[in-house]
Amino acid sequence: MTKKKSSSNEKPAGDKITVGNVSGQGIAIGRDITVSITRDAMKTNNDSQMAELESLIQKLNDILQQVPLDRSEDAKAIAEITQTLIHKANEEKPNKPMLQITGDALKQAARNIADVAPVVLQIASQIVTTISMLTAK
Repeated sequence: MTKKKSSSNEKPAGDKITVGNVSGQGIAIGRDITVSITRDAMKTNNDSQMAELESLIQKLNDILQQVPLDRSEDAKAIAEITQTLIHKANEEKPNKPMLQITGDALKQAARNIADVAPVVLQIASQIVTTISMLTAK
């Protein structure tokens, strides 16, 4: 059985990233990865920052869907790190150094695909900044 080689411009087939509401207040990123954002868990009353974060996750999803098949592992890493960052931000008492480290990892992962999706780094940086603002106390 011969496997057809995919070109680097092919989009992932059957590995689609989707976004939708989770419990009416969250964002889900596909590829077996769910990023859940709840206003209660982040203990914030800042609806505009939460809306900004949700919008950024949506933009990230849109871009990751366009990443070529041969870079799908990089896209998956970005989604997983984003999930981890949201999870750490949702903790009762977020660990600031861990948020910083995870945010830096997200930006590095975004740099890794900047050649095929340059806007991902800007979006990742905005996600990190928004989470930092939401968790500042």
